[in-house]
Amino acid sequence: MNTTLLEKRIIEAEALAPILKVVITELGLEKVRDLVTDTNRKTSQQHGRDLGRQSGSTTLADLADEIIKWSAGDALEVEIIKQTQNKFYFNVTRCRFAEAYDNL
Repeated sequence: MNTTLLEKRIIEAEALAPILKVVITELGLEKVRDLVTDTNRKTSQQHGRDLGRQSGSTTLADLADEIIKWSAGDALEVEIIKQTQNKFYFNVTRCRFAEAYDNL
């Protein structure tokens, strides 16, 4: 069974939402938001390093390919503004990840 990244993240969020609600009650929204933001940044950076090691390359073209993978199942709608060897500008015009998280 092939599970999209969006489906995986929804499953994770559904499992974490009740825990986060309790932690927010105990620590406050601002503290929890800071902790989640910091953790997300660190895990995203590690994910990028892991992708670079796996592919043997860390170009912007690799990032563009990864964003296409994140878009599977219509998870993201992306408008590419400019893509060169040294620049990659894009707008996310729809993010079903955020929509799913908002519905928890």
